[in-house]
Amino acid sequence: MVNTSKDDPHINVESIINSARYSSLTRLLRVTEFVMKFIAKLKNRVKSQEIRELIPKELTAVEINNAEIKWINSVQISPN
Repeated sequence: MVNTSKDDPHINVESIINSARYSSLTRLLRVTEFVMKFIAKLKNRVKSQEIRELIPKELTAVEINNAEIKWINSVQISPN
């Protein structure tokens, strides 16, 4: 398996996002990627003038794919 995520591959997204709250996989993946981007920007110590840009309006197909990979990894690692 190839890990294409820039973030820590061992992050359990289920502990961050409640998947039952979303009516579709597309919406869940978009929210997941927004959260991952937000976390990444916080880790990079965002400058005060960039705070308004923390959550972009558009996501790329690659970013949505990365969110899907996060969920697949999370489910595969989950002991349940």
